[in-house]
Amino acid sequence: WDHTDGNPRDALYFWLRSLVPDEGALVRVHLFEARTADGLEHLRELSRFCLRAVLVHGSLSADEVVRVLYEDKEEVFTTLGWLAERGILAPVAEHSETNAQRWEVSPAWHRAAVRYLKRKHLISE
Repeated sequence: WDHTDGNPRDALYFWLRSLVPDEGALVRVHLFEARTADGLEHLRELSRFCLRAVLVHGSLSADEVVRVLYEDKEEVFTTLGWLAERGILAPVAEHSETNAQRWEVSPAWHRAAVRYLKRKHLISE
């Protein structure tokens, strides 16, 4: 809870990542691997803005990111794919009306993304 700044979804994600099966029905608790904001320092400008848009809106389709950022559709699609390949963005269930793939910041990267975007003054408290 402390590690995720009170975000329940992220707290449960990291709690489950800290549980390791042991002998029989026992489970041991180990430290989990946490991503740091430093892992996002290499992001290009468009990647930062795509990450911010998805984080602020909760989840967005690629077309919605294009509309939010007023950027080239092909570049946005490529950037979202690049962020997804690295696990920074995660797919969300398809939207029933449009069948468009939606993206959200993955729980593993959520805390690091928030801290990184705050440091870059792209989001506020």
